[in-house]
Amino acid sequence: MTDFKVGDRIEHPRFGQGTIVKIEGDTELDDIRLLIEFSDGKKSIDPAYAPIEIIGTDDTFTLKETLRQVIREELNSLQATATAGSSIDIKAAFRDIIAEELGITPVELGDRWIGGTLYLQPGREGLKEKEIPIETFFHKIVMVRDRLRVLEQQINSHPKLDDEDKVNLQQYITRCYGSLTTFNVLFKERSDWFVGSSHRG
Repeated sequence: MTDFKVGDRIEHPRFGQGTIVKIEGDTELDDIRLLIEFSDGKKSIDPAYAPIEIIGTDDTFTLKETLRQVIREELNSLQATATAGSSIDIKAAFRDIIAEELGITPVELGDRWIGGTLYLQPGREGLKEKEIPIETFFHKIVMVRDRLRVLEQQINSHPKLDDEDKVNLQQYITRCYGSLTTFNVLFKERSDWFVGSSHRG
């Protein structure tokens, strides 16, 4: 049987290309199932009954797994040496440091919205309205903003994209920002606003 590894890029005759994210079962007995992430989600596949071809290595996934392992080891080491009874949240400190390095800084909700509620009123009578705490909704908006910023960084530093590709992808992201400017009213600081193409220099 083919020697599959986590991080392998594969080609499946039905589902197309994907990345092996986990190998389950007994590798010594060749009794395994592969958990593969395809574009439409993860699927568990028995390679004994599917002609799966390895086409390369997912370098991004492999790097993430390596970093994840390093972080886990460091967290375990720090946790083991932490002073008994210490109130320091080591995981929270790690998250803060990583966020700072990625340029993801804390964002505050405007004072007038704190404790507020967003109401979604159906257009048809008899249907119940939906209530969402504004803090919860705001958190989702900030997550979208931060992920777009990380995506920008990944595009700009990608070794296989030429300058034209980077510019084209950046334009799509800028349009995404423009579509989200409606939510700028929720931010406390103007510097945290979404900025579309018409406001970029």
